[in-house]
Amino acid sequence: MPYYKLAAEQRKASSSKSDKKAYAGILAEPMPKCTALTGPTGEEIDALIDSKFKALFAHYEIDRAEAFAGGPKMVVAWADLAWHLAREHVPGFSGPPRRPGRPATRKSDDVTLFMHVELLKRRDGLSERKAIKEIHSQNLVSGTEEVLLKRYNRAKPQFLFMSVVFDNVTDHPRIGKDGFLCALEDALSGDEKETILSPD
Repeated sequence: MPYYKLAAEQRKASSSKSDKKAYAGILAEPMPKCTALTGPTGEEIDALIDSKFKALFAHYEIDRAEAFAGGPKMVVAWADLAWHLAREHVPGFSGPPRRPGRPATRKSDDVTLFMHVELLKRRDGLSERKAIKEIHSQNLVSGTEEVLLKRYNRAKPQFLFMSVVFDNVTDHPRIGKDGFLCALEDALSGDEKETILSPD
């Protein structure tokens, strides 16, 4: 699932724990006990871990084929999994407790705004403010430049972990910076849309 489609998942993840889908099957079973005399071999453990990861991708409805096939889409799949796990299990990625009154709302394209800024910073070396200006001038996300900057600054803490993941991915020998940027451009470009994501 591309990043720009994560907004609904963010809202779902920030809801109460009773709304979360419980782990089942192989994901609910602990790893086998290993001793010097009994237990599975190293190869069997590796195969079991592989099966559990595939089940985890299926649990969050992420295409596991992309996660294990290699190539640029692998970046998106693993980052999506990291996002789901962080939102569901790490308190620091959850929204603040709800206060009485009208609940705060987040624009569904805040994640898109964040990802566009990341792309322009990493690909073109722009500052956050210049990236926002470029996004506004190309009308990639609706809103005035001032509003987009405020929205970005408000949403940034929620998505900072993605920047850390991106840093690690660009250092990966099988992906690298070019592979990562290609995947990010593909995730953000939409259907045959001419934008700054396809520079001359």
